[in-house]
This record gives sequence, structure tokens and C-alpha cells, in this order.
Amino acid sequence: MKKVGIATALALVMLLTPLAGCVGTVRTPPPSHHPVDMRPVAPFSGAIWIEGHYAYRHGNYVWVPGRYMRPPHEKSVWVPGYWKEHRRGWKWQEGHWEKGHMRDRDDRHDDDRDDYRR
Repeated sequence: MKKVGIATALALVMLLTPLAGCVGTVRTPPPSHHPVDMRPVAPFSGAIWIEGHYAYRHGNYVWVPGRYMRPPHEKSVWVPGYWKEHRRGWKWQEGHWEKGHMRDRDDRHDDDRDDYRR
């Protein structure tokens, strides 16, 4: 019986640990300045650079550096995440992959991405 309790507690910790840095709404806006990410040489053919961004963790904004990622599909484009202002504060809109062309992506979220600069 003791083993079941330990296993259950361990499973619960493993499930909740990734959520420790997750935040719903943040009352203060993210910093308007962005550190300069040094973009290294692409580690593999077809690598796409994902710009860094601010995340809110444990009561503070922290810079998450940029990184290379492999697109899930040949024509996938990265739509960057951004902070969007809401009535109660600011919410992070997670970046994601979309199928399509770069031209389509550029116009899709321009208005929302400017929210964090206000």
C-alpha cells in the first residue's frame, strides 16, 4: 500500500512540474526592450530560427532565448508568440506552426503582436 501512495505522489509531481511556470493573466506588461539573441549557424538543413521572448515565471519576467526548430511539415511557417493585453492584464499567446506561405503569416497577427509594446 505504501508503494502505491509513493507512486501516486511521484506521478502527481511529474504531471504538475511542467505547469509550474505557466501563467494565466499577468497584471504588469512585459518589458518593451528585447535582448539581442546571437543567432548561431543553423545546426541542420531546413532549421528555422524561433525568436526569443519574455515568459512570466515565479513572479518575474525572464528572457527565453531564441532557438532553432525543425518545421513539422515542408511548407510550415512559424507564427511567433506574443503578449496580448486583456481587461485583467496580459496573456501570453503561444507561438505555433501553420501550414502556408510566409506572405500569409506576416499579415495574420500583426495587430496583436504590437500589444506588448504599449
